[in-house]
Amino acid sequence: MLNREKHQLIMGKILKDIYTDITISSLLGFKGGTCAYFFYKLPRFSIDLDFDLLIVSDENQSLVLEKIVAILSNMERLRSVYKRFTVFALLSYGDDDHNIKIEINVRKLVENIKDHYEMKGYLASLCLSPKKIICLLVSSRL
Repeated sequence: MLNREKHQLIMGKILKDIYTDITISSLLGFKGGTCAYFFYKLPRFSIDLDFDLLIVSDENQSLVLEKIVAILSNMERLRSVYKRFTVFALLSYGDDDHNIKIEINVRKLVENIKDHYEMKGYLASLCLSPKKIICLLVSSRL
């Protein structure tokens, strides 16, 4: 069973560690459901962390991968890390707990993607989050 408080606390620590590391903080834009939950009051709890690499290069991708592995290795158990079109990590923080997936898109989506992000404060650190969030919530009824 998911312990929401513990899960949110660990996600917050990961965000704090990422955005207090000056070598990668300006390279990552925080996005997705957890970002919408933390900053835009999305009523649905989200359990993973999604980012865009804002300045796409092989050098930045390698740096981000190295730093994410270091940040997560200091926590609990890092289950797997691989890269293809994403930097992907899966953190297990307890036998009976859920995992936290960290996924960083390394594709160049649009020119000047950094212009689509703004600074937001979270847990005494600054994060780059989208200026606008467009969420499509679909509910199905049986």
